[in-house]
Amino acid sequence: MAFCAPKTGKSYRTIPADPMIFGEVSRHLEQFGTANDLGLLITTERGTRVSRSLFGTRWRAATVRAGVPGLRFHDLRHWYCSQLIRSGMNVRLVQEIMGHSSATITWDTYSHIFEEDREQTRGVITAAFGSAQIAQ
Repeated sequence: MAFCAPKTGKSYRTIPADPMIFGEVSRHLEQFGTANDLGLLITTERGTRVSRSLFGTRWRAATVRAGVPGLRFHDLRHWYCSQLIRSGMNVRLVQEIMGHSSATITWDTYSHIFEEDREQTRGVITAAFGSAQIAQ
């Protein structure tokens, strides 16, 4: 197994993370150490790279223990992106963070999360006019 370059040049990017995430990474490193010279956060018991198949096996077992069997690792990416969009982040910023080639791809992929908001459209125009009286 060898390291390889990311899929595209846009794959090299900085992804902002909450302080809570850095705290969890620090806790992980305190518990499991950094006994590898590869700079990897997750390794085998011997401090070597984890193969894709071993990671998949361990991931599936962990999801069963956590009560979410069937949750794919890639689902975490979708959850993260959905949380950014739901929080009101600018879609162009979300596109950059996710590494999508266009904001259109981001919207096309994640617009389904707004389907439940359909009823909230009622009253938006009335609220925009505020207490102004509309001539009949």
